[in-house]
Amino acid sequence: MFSIYGEISKTIDKKSVEKYGIDPIILMENAAIASCNLIIFKYNVEKILIVSSTGNNGGDGFALARHLINKNYLVTVVILGDVKKFSFETRKNFEILKSLSAKIVFNPDSKKFKNIIRESDLLVDAIFGTGFKGIFDDFYRKYIKLLNNSAKKIFSLDVPSGLNSNTGETDPDTIRADTTITFGLIKTGLLWKDSKKFTGDLYVADISLPYKTVFDFDYQIIIEKDLVKTLVKTLKIKREDYFHKRERGNLVIIGGNNGMEGSTQIAALGALKTGVGIVYIHQLGNPKIKFLKEPVYFENVEKACSKSDNIIIGCGFGNDEQSKKTFIEIMGKLKDKNILIDADGLNIISKLNQNMKKKFLKDSIVTPHPEEFFRLTGKRFTNIKEKISFAKEFSLTYSNITVLKSPPTIVTNGQTTFILPNSNLKLATAGSGDLLSGIIGAYISFGYDKLSSAILGVFTHFYASEKTDVKNPLITQIAENIGKVQDEISI
Repeated sequence: MFSIYGEISKTIDKKSVEKYGIDPIILMENAAIASCNLIIFKYNVEKILIVSSTGNNGGDGFALARHLINKNYLVTVVILGDVKKFSFETRKNFEILKSLSAKIVFNPDSKKFKNIIRESDLLVDAIFGTGFKGIFDDFYRKYIKLLNNSAKKIFSLDVPSGLNSNTGETDPDTIRADTTITFGLIKTGLLWKDSKKFTGDLYVADISLPYKTVFDFDYQIIIEKDLVKTLVKTLKIKREDYFHKRERGNLVIIGGNNGMEGSTQIAALGALKTGVGIVYIHQLGNPKIKFLKEPVYFENVEKACSKSDNIIIGCGFGNDEQSKKTFIEIMGKLKDKNILIDADGLNIISKLNQNMKKKFLKDSIVTPHPEEFFRLTGKRFTNIKEKISFAKEFSLTYSNITVLKSPPTIVTNGQTTFILPNSNLKLATAGSGDLLSGIIGAYISFGYDKLSSAILGVFTHFYASEKTDVKNPLITQIAENIGKVQDEISI
């Protein structure tokens, strides 16, 4: 499944006409049919109010009204704005609706609009679509506030009115829908961290848009189960019953300075629960602190690194001058290794000159959270479009894989970008990032390429938390569910 910036929608529609001969009114009709079917499926209602503006989102609303009328629903259509601004497709559907003697009300005053809302069982938002940016003017705001304040369920077409489909930014009075049905492709703005409180349940409708049209534009790929299962099946990384522990995967984890010894051990736990045969730890802190017994602990870093080509470095490493010196020394010894850099490793790199940054970051996987990313780049993202753009730019600059954490998680090599749109408060707990590093490191040790390992890792990490029954799990409880997730994706 793909996502696109809303501003690209019209261009894709135009290309569908030019290359495939699919008229926009066909797409509008298919959107209306899909919306009608979903309403029938989800809601036990009789009276439906459709509030439309004059753009193509309004045209979707007019076409939907016709299909609902044909299904014997009692439909009222309120039209906001100047009908002279109708597009061809919107006007066509408006004229058809008039010919059916549909109940249509133009720009009602507040009292009349309240009464129409009160008499309706379901409200359909067909006011603003992918073209919306900025904030409402006073004319539209008064109507939208009445819809939101009605306590009636709202069904939004394509995007909730007031939500920027490129960035996820919102007007303060953005429609708070119970359900949103988006057409053809997910609009990237719908995946921003707090968009769910506006979209409600999000559905994607197939409106016969040729999916190959997306490849000529800036798109993202959604990390979901079908994608991950296909990835696993395609890459065919075998793990046979007769494998020796080193053949099952091996990994070195370096970090865990004084007071932070648990960080490397949580990463080791993630790797072992993912299926690594053996994990080696070089612990910078107290060598006697061993919460986890299964790893092999080495005090000598050269000896540890000689055991595997797969390295995780940075978890609990420390960020003082001595830690910086130690980090630079160790990184200088990691020739031709598969390296994942996390946490303090990234904080240390952020203090280095550009040449050293490029040297250490090249061909690595990095897993920063937003503040670590800011230290590395000097850039703070405020919306999903910025987050994707900054992550891609970072990967292109340093020739690496970036896993930019916090919902939605972005995974990119600078050319192809993946989004894990889900969020779960259970992952907002100490050790969550360490666990993720261990899981990704495990997939690298199995033989998956770095980009695939990152995709599999963020998927496994998230869904392991989803499968945790307790409300506030410890990170060890989340780790227990890694195998369950792997069973579902055939690893």
